[in-house]
Amino acid sequence: MPTRLLIKYFLRVDADGLFHTYPHRGGPFKSLKEARDAIDSHHTNLCKFKYMGDLSEEDIHVWQTLYWPNGTRMNSKQALDVMMNRRPKWDVLNALLDKYNEDHHLFGVCSLPRSLLASLLILSLLI
Repeated sequence: MPTRLLIKYFLRVDADGLFHTYPHRGGPFKSLKEARDAIDSHHTNLCKFKYMGDLSEEDIHVWQTLYWPNGTRMNSKQALDVMMNRRPKWDVLNALLDKYNEDHHLFGVCSLPRSLLASLLILSLLI
């Protein structure tokens, strides 16, 4: 699995034993390995520098110190924007809402409204 990621992933297993990733990276997946592979491939595709075999160990260490795996500088405005706009609590609440809807057989029009998710998010910020 890629290391030093800016994003936390949450996995949920539904009643059929399928894995769902939050944030969404495809799926549902039949196994944990498939879910991991989807996350790996997503971040591998983002990585700007895939091969560093010609670099010395010192150069590789400097690159890993200055850059995130997706190629953005660690102390750049772009990296700061990514960290500020990521809302891992939203992913957790989305997973919980999906699980609630599944457990209570609420699908489609009958499902718990997403506006409730926004209310739950506001409550989570107060906790």
